Amino acid sequence: MSTILDRLNQTGAAMNTAEFNNQLGFKLKRAAIEAMMAGIGSKEWNSYMSLFANNTEQLNRLTVRGENEDLWLLESRAYMVANSICGADSTTQTSLRVDLLIDESLNANSDYSIVDPPEQGEVVPPGAIVRPFRIPSV
Repeated sequence: MSTILDRLNQTGAAMNTAEFNNQLGFKLKRAAIEAMMAGIGSKEWNSYMSLFANNTEQLNRLTVRGENEDLWLLESRAYMVANSICGADSTTQTSLRVDLLIDESLNANSDYSIVDPPEQGEVVPPGAIVRPFRIPSV
């Protein structure tokens, strides 16, 4: 069970360890740049945002444009990308300026529609989105 902010904070915590900082930072930076260049609605955007979503409902909040979206949501998405580009290899502030409303009324339980890359012997549920890489738990 995790929210979008939980996953962002998990990423920040992993970035705060010498074991993961540089490798994870550069992976995040590359994925964020690809997302930014391709734009919202692209496979690159969806792949990057899958790192921070635990279910389809959360991923939709991060990837699907709605009519008359609130400014806080637009800004939060933008900061989620920008934070990894400008600070991924030097800071741990992956949730900086992401509004707490990002998780409002969303289920925190996994529906197994978004999963980490499988380790040896693990099976990916049919139709699941596989994140581009794992965010380590620390």
